[in-house]
Amino acid sequence: MLNEGELLDLAHSIKTECQHEDIVLDVDGVLLDGRNRLAACKLAAVEPRFTTYTGNDPIRVIYSGNVYRRHISKGQQAMITAMAMRSVSGHSMRAHAKLQGLSRSRLSAANVVLTHAPALAGTLGLDSAYQTACGLKANAEALQERYDRLRRHDADLAEQVTAGVLALDDAIATVDRWEEAVHHAQQTIEQITANWPAVQELAARRDTRYAQEVIDGLTAEARALIDELLGRG
Repeated sequence: MLNEGELLDLAHSIKTECQHEDIVLDVDGVLLDGRNRLAACKLAAVEPRFTTYTGNDPIRVIYSGNVYRRHISKGQQAMITAMAMRSVSGHSMRAHAKLQGLSRSRLSAANVVLTHAPALAGTLGLDSAYQTACGLKANAEALQERYDRLRRHDADLAEQVTAGVLALDDAIATVDRWEEAVHHAQQTIEQITANWPAVQELAARRDTRYAQEVIDGLTAEARALIDELLGRG
């Protein structure tokens, strides 16, 4: 993709001198060649002129229009190839990489850019665009993970977030408070369970000096609980 200045120059040229080359589509209307011309026509407010390719080798059209026509870097070539893979099915990544003399890792990086940061395609070098796209991908995955957690916990809250009624951060905060309360209750019950033999012994010796000294040393709240457990009072 041309940079902003080049695209503006092309738009000016099209507006003053008309569009010299047709934009090429396949029979299904998929863009094969002329992405820059199409963008420039929109900038120039000029109705673009199209032609339909009816042959049996659309991949060759894409490459001839974007790769073979001019000298480009391997990163740019990988980006164009990744776009071609999305436009035309039937060829594996291995086949595309071999045809263009590209490594599959570079082609895979271009795919990540197109998936997670398509606006950067052609505006930055592949390595820079890939780093940014990876950051965006990680953010998207983290956001999805939070939403999935919310949906597992409370589908109604998740629906409110989806509907825009509730912010995801607020919904997650509600989940955090709920899980903290549940965890605290579980810990408390575990502690009671671990110390229950002491309560059983107190019940067995309720009318003894031992029981009285134990109860006298408790807080008012603890004494009330023991009285309830032992059926006192």
